[in-house]
Amino acid sequence: MDVRPSSPSDRTAVVALLDEARRCDGREPLSEQKRLDLTEGGPGSGFVAVDGGAVVGYAHAVEAGAAWEVESVLAPSFRGRPQYAALAGAVLAGLGARRAVHLWASQPEHIAALEGMGLEHFRELRQMRRRLPAPGPGPLPDGVHLAGFEVGRDEEAWLAVYRRAFAEHPEGAGWDGAELARRFARDWFDAADVLMAWDGPAGDDLAAFCWTKVHDDELGEIYIIGVDPGHQGRGLGKLMVLAGLDHLHRARGSTMGMLYVDAENGSAVRLYSSLGFHTVEFSRCFLA
Repeated sequence: MDVRPSSPSDRTAVVALLDEARRCDGREPLSEQKRLDLTEGGPGSGFVAVDGGAVVGYAHAVEAGAAWEVESVLAPSFRGRPQYAALAGAVLAGLGARRAVHLWASQPEHIAALEGMGLEHFRELRQMRRRLPAPGPGPLPDGVHLAGFEVGRDEEAWLAVYRRAFAEHPEGAGWDGAELARRFARDWFDAADVLMAWDGPAGDDLAAFCWTKVHDDELGEIYIIGVDPGHQGRGLGKLMVLAGLDHLHRARGSTMGMLYVDAENGSAVRLYSSLGFHTVEFSRCFLA
């Protein structure tokens, strides 16, 4: 197995590899951001692993602050510990020592390979799920009303709350109008799936939002949820989760709800656990 920097001519083979891995595992092998960067020519550095002329592995690295963030995938038949260690080692060598590298892994053998290289994990991203329906959201706080997202009007309000809510989050920076438009252009996007909680005398103060996403197997996702720091302490986080789950079940027919949460976000993990969510899988991030 040889590893080299990817080129535009590799894109078709890499997308086929990602699709094969998704069919095998039942989930996307790369985060949505990195897949968009690959398919639409966004920022980042790619590496392909080739065996016998076929692309059997791919790693995508993007600059995130002072570090490279790397996600990778191997074909199901090439998922042994030695193959992943070879891919990870080649990626580290290709990126150089100019900045730290954060390597994400979810397959047990890949986690073992990174541990065998002497790396320690420092983040864990959990996927949590619960059956639907869930309890309803209950009454809204006085003055608050829910509405769907209105494209062409609500972008700036949404971005302002998103930036404040995720100011300290590792992936919180970088969203702007162009990035929002990229997500709106996806075939799964429906403005009605973005619930906006408005407050204030004029009803134009965005207090919180819950962006939901429908998958093609009756699985509904709490895609992004945020509460403006100025409105915390009003129970809006719990309310918006339940409102999102209610929307997914009643309006979209989802029978399973899911979300992703950082394991170190203890308050969020406790909230989701109290609402019946349980962890079904996790990814770990290692520092090199």
